[in-house]
Amino acid sequence: MERNFKWFLFLRTFFYYSTLSIEILLLRGESYHFLPLFVFALVILVDNLINIFRTKGITFRVITMEILYFSVFLMLTGDAQSPFIPFYFALILLAAANFSVSKTFVTAGIVSVLHGIVMFGRGTIFPEFIFFLKLPSPSTLESILVYTIYFLLYFFVAAISGYIAERLKVEVERLRITTEDILNAIEPGIITIGNNGKILFMNRAAKEFLLGEDTAQLKHFEEFPPDVKKLFENHEKDREVEFKGRIFSISRYLLHNGLGEIFVITDLTEIKEMEKKLILFDRMATLGKFAADIAHEIRNPVMSIKGSAELLYRGKVKDKDEVEKLWKYIFSESQRLEKLTRDFLNFSKEIKIERSNVNLCELLKSCIDTMSFNPVFEKKKVRIIFDCDQNINIKVDSEKMKSAIINLLENALYAVEENEGVIELRGYKKGEKTIIEVKDNGTGIPEEIQNMVFSPFFSTRKEGYGFGLAIVKKVVELHGGRIELSSKKGGGTRFRVIL
Repeated sequence: MERNFKWFLFLRTFFYYSTLSIEILLLRGESYHFLPLFVFALVILVDNLINIFRTKGITFRVITMEILYFSVFLMLTGDAQSPFIPFYFALILLAAANFSVSKTFVTAGIVSVLHGIVMFGRGTIFPEFIFFLKLPSPSTLESILVYTIYFLLYFFVAAISGYIAERLKVEVERLRITTEDILNAIEPGIITIGNNGKILFMNRAAKEFLLGEDTAQLKHFEEFPPDVKKLFENHEKDREVEFKGRIFSISRYLLHNGLGEIFVITDLTEIKEMEKKLILFDRMATLGKFAADIAHEIRNPVMSIKGSAELLYRGKVKDKDEVEKLWKYIFSESQRLEKLTRDFLNFSKEIKIERSNVNLCELLKSCIDTMSFNPVFEKKKVRIIFDCDQNINIKVDSEKMKSAIINLLENALYAVEENEGVIELRGYKKGEKTIIEVKDNGTGIPEEIQNMVFSPFFSTRKEGYGFGLAIVKKVVELHGGRIELSSKKGGGTRFRVIL
């Protein structure tokens, strides 16, 4: 049953019952037989029950029957002298709001006929005893004049209200068609669902995404297949889901005044495939550069090892100390090659992130504990300043994030001076972002090379190959975050990981 029809039934029942109750209270003690009033009230009650179970909305039959009931009501409240006669106009307006202009005129005609019967039927068409409240009747000429005025007004109101209602219907339909055309033409799927689960709107794209070939007109959320319903049961504002072999983004918005929800569904499949291709292309280009860089890095230790081995093989070095020195050199260069190979493999291999809920302060404390075992830390006697907001939990891969933070701490460790070094490690919230900050009072990084520090094979340390910060950046970005650098030569360095 339509919501408007429910209100119609409630208001008409309230009107009839309250008016008849007042009439009975005013006339109690008088010599009136109230049986006609009770019979009328019973008829209205039965009609309500029939409409509730058999009628879904305001139909022309409902309006016609209401005019008949109201005419009987007028006979019970003073017939030609009833103060409620102007309420006929409300029935004409109701017809104009729900039907065409022609049916509005038919309604005005029915009202005119029944109004005439109410005014002139007493004692002529109907016997006197049918009329409950017998008020003095006006003269015939006065009755004809009043009826003529009402008759003309009925059709005048029908014409005006019918015209206005028709114009409004045309405009509403035009807006509806225009809006639907626009929403059906756009690529994202749009579904509007009311608080009662009723589907208020679903555009073409949403039907194709969710129902495929089945374009049945679904009217309620519960009519969706189970796999489709599951997509909307999560109350996150934005999320990505896999459905029927494709990747979709579902964004959820509340309607004005909380009357329902709008879901915007975007097919990300092609975008994700394009991103994979771009990543692969970027990786291939990077690997090409790596190949050249790593060949250069490998060439020097290999040539040194080859030269030392050749001297030992040919027996050209006789001094025992010199021989031992060459073997140590070969061992040292071999270690350099091993470290280069290990760092390169760690950087080039695919890193899989396995997230879990981690307390930020506990994670940062474990990083400090690990760094404290570094011999350089003991040697330089570095002071650590630790500051972390309690009860901050983040969803990260704890081992990989810990490794990245330790890498930043070790960079700071090598940058500070002995006995004067201070490293600050902070963790805090800023809006919806979680910030991890590593700051030192070391030598700083010249501005002209700051854009290169996250690149592989770039290092300011003689013994480094430049993979550390490159891996840190990769880990942070895989967590959906970013890393920022601010530094000045001689003024220390600050790294900020923003998650």
